[in-house]
Amino acid sequence: MEPIITEIPNQNPIELISYYECFKELYRKCELETKEWFVHNIKDGWCIFDCGANIGYYSILFSRLSPNGRIHAFEPTSTIHMLAENLRYNNIHNVTMVNKALGVRSGLCEENVYRIWGQQPELRPYPFITIDEYVAMNSIDRVDCMKIDVDSFDFDVLRGSERTLLYHNPYVVVELNHALGKRGQTVEQALIWLATLNYNRYLLLDNENYVFKRDY
Repeated sequence: MEPIITEIPNQNPIELISYYECFKELYRKCELETKEWFVHNIKDGWCIFDCGANIGYYSILFSRLSPNGRIHAFEPTSTIHMLAENLRYNNIHNVTMVNKALGVRSGLCEENVYRIWGQQPELRPYPFITIDEYVAMNSIDRVDCMKIDVDSFDFDVLRGSERTLLYHNPYVVVELNHALGKRGQTVEQALIWLATLNYNRYLLLDNENYVFKRDY
């Protein structure tokens, strides 16, 4: 495929060689406010979870901003092959790819998972894991930031990361919108739940990306 770029505020753009043709123009200027927040706030050495890594432009950005850190990129669908190609093309070596779905419980679950939002989901058994279990299984001793964009599973991912949120106090950048309705949930429910963990204040970017930092 012909390489395309995704723009990064105050940074060189990121080149992508594997992508969905139908989103070719969207990739170029997507989520500029959110990208800019990451550019100004991520520190080198951070451990970052990219939950819903898709084709990898955020994982690549996180690696660029934290070259001595570690990025864990979760992508349960076949899009993980595009992610791998884009990581190789950009010479990225500090990203661990995880071909599992994130949710509120671990195990093999038959679920509708969206490979491409706006098209029909793919119903099949997926291996699920919670962030809390992943952190424990891999003896991860710090989590500095979690970016969550998992097309309707966002609240479930949050609920499956409660221990991590309370113990590590990461920044949380999560997409919360009408997609939650696919699972009978609402944005308000997610905000109320986060507030019980003292994630009270947030910054809203690109209309639906909520940036939280816990109040101690």
